[in-house]
Amino acid sequence: MVALTLSGMNIAGMDFAKMTDPALAGIALAKGIANLAILSGFITTVLFFALVFLIIWIVSVNRRKQNRMLYDLSMKAMETGQPLPEGMLQLFQKSKKKNNNPLRIGIILVAVAVGISLFLFVAGGDHRLKAAAVGLVPFFIGAGYILIHFISKKSKDKADE
Repeated sequence: MVALTLSGMNIAGMDFAKMTDPALAGIALAKGIANLAILSGFITTVLFFALVFLIIWIVSVNRRKQNRMLYDLSMKAMETGQPLPEGMLQLFQKSKKKNNNPLRIGIILVAVAVGISLFLFVAGGDHRLKAAAVGLVPFFIGAGYILIHFISKKSKDKADE
């Protein structure tokens, strides 16, 4: 049998060693656990956003270093009169090129919308349908991008004929 002693324990401003009523001790312990749960939720949220920021910052720093190395290499090649290597210009253009394909953007937005809706439906509680409806915004934006892709594809096909 395990004996639990609460002497010296102070939760929610109440010293358990001085408590004689077990009901008050239980209430104080419940308050302490509730405060701890709120604090852990706050810490989890802050850590999540800090991690996202850290990942974005690391990618940005690495991209900046790579661009700086390419720039330094091209400057040295021009200073010495050497021709630039074959793939050097493609590396500069690759880092600046963005893929703005409407079909790709539309599919990503629809997938994000489905994920948001499913998550909010599961975690929505009493208002799950209202919460899941938030995902309709990126869904219809993504559907619009997909529609733009097919409309522009048809107009390109007619222009080529």
